Amino acid sequence: MTRVSLFPPEVRLRQADPRTISGELYPAERALVAAACEARRREFRAGRLLAKGLLEEMGIFGFPILMGDRREPLWPAMVCGSITHLSDICLVAVVEKSKIFGIGLDVARTREVNANIWPTFLTEGELQWVRSLPPPVAQRYAAMMFSAKETLFKCLYPVVRMWIDFKDVRISTAAAYRQFRRGRFTHILEEDELLHGDTPFEAEFLVEKGDMIPRGFKISGVYRFDGPYVFTAMTMSRQHAPLPRMKMPETTRQEDMA
Repeated sequence: MTRVSLFPPEVRLRQADPRTISGELYPAERALVAAACEARRREFRAGRLLAKGLLEEMGIFGFPILMGDRREPLWPAMVCGSITHLSDICLVAVVEKSKIFGIGLDVARTREVNANIWPTFLTEGELQWVRSLPPPVAQRYAAMMFSAKETLFKCLYPVVRMWIDFKDVRISTAAAYRQFRRGRFTHILEEDELLHGDTPFEAEFLVEKGDMIPRGFKISGVYRFDGPYVFTAMTMSRQHAPLPRMKMPETTRQEDMA
């Protein structure tokens, strides 16, 4: 089985195959997927069992991981975590919130992110660049960007509690392209550069999101291609977390003070 380690050492990461992992869910967890198909129940079960083991390592026992309004896992107050799963692989990452304030993790099969859905999650610039690549490389890179945006959402949503549209965010990586100018990407691309090893990416918001995320807000993550998968991961410190911006009272606006 593929082994991954995308996080700093303070993050606890576990991996399993949903088809072979054994153990029992808490009744409250089992109720969440009582009406789901067998494949969904199997993947859900794997994620919760891995999470249970990790929490017990941290001294937290008897805590069922329920779901929030966006189906996000609800962790103990002192913990942040992330779960991702496919039919044959499941990963869970957890960390003490005093060490890392936000965390995101995702795995995707590169071949399953079909070209007909690229326009639904890529910005115009991302789409133009991906379509300029050789088809096998374009497929992998589009999958990476999709996974990176999933990871971004998982990392930020528990903090900002706002929906993040994937086309509001631009993903870039220096290893994949150099710059965008005169309406066309100029890039120096070696296929091995794109397909092997851990590589940083940067997510930049192209629009303002409420009073917490300004336009231009940036946060970094890591991706890795490994066999049929692409893995993406992100952590966020408390210092880097988006916070509500102070609004000046009407009587003290800067233009009134000039």
